[in-house]
Amino acid sequence: MRVLFFIVFLGFFYSVSIFSSGFDSLVNDLRNEGVSVNFSYDNFNPSVFIRAGQFEIDFLDQHVVGEDSVIVDYSGMNVLSNSVRYQLNKGRVLVENNVKITKDSMMLTCDFAEAILPDDLHSKGNVAFLYKDYTSQSGEAYYNQKSDVITFKDNVVLQQSGDFIRGDVVKFNMIDEKIISSGRSKIKISTERL
Repeated sequence: MRVLFFIVFLGFFYSVSIFSSGFDSLVNDLRNEGVSVNFSYDNFNPSVFIRAGQFEIDFLDQHVVGEDSVIVDYSGMNVLSNSVRYQLNKGRVLVENNVKITKDSMMLTCDFAEAILPDDLHSKGNVAFLYKDYTSQSGEAYYNQKSDVITFKDNVVLQQSGDFIRGDVVKFNMIDEKIISSGRSKIKISTERL
């Protein structure tokens, strides 16, 4: 039977809620043992919301490890993976294995990702990116939520409607759809679009 943990960490830089199945039975067991359990869901908005099949929580080191069908919600970003490690004292969320990240109309998949709260995300290993009609493949990507700029590194190919840019480093501003390449680059642009 899966156990449900509902924990709100206050006093740290960020709050976190952790959910698994069986919450009602846990609350009932605690109340039957004489533990006062009161929850107020009004205006409850944790910074990081994590759901998984199982959790390991280390209160002393302030780490939460989740396995099995992990879902992390943070600031409009949704992350799916096989495992998560949240380092509360450092504001770091590490996810790995079959990682899929979505935010608005952006989707990114990779082998490993590390979010450094509140704004930065580093993805590594088989990074695939989709935004509107833009697609990209690279070895790494750095995304800043505040500026909506993603920087691709390591064998980058960014494509849009048959046009492409290949390079060592390619920056893509998703707000104004501006692309900047540095290092060795190759570009193909259709003359029909000019």
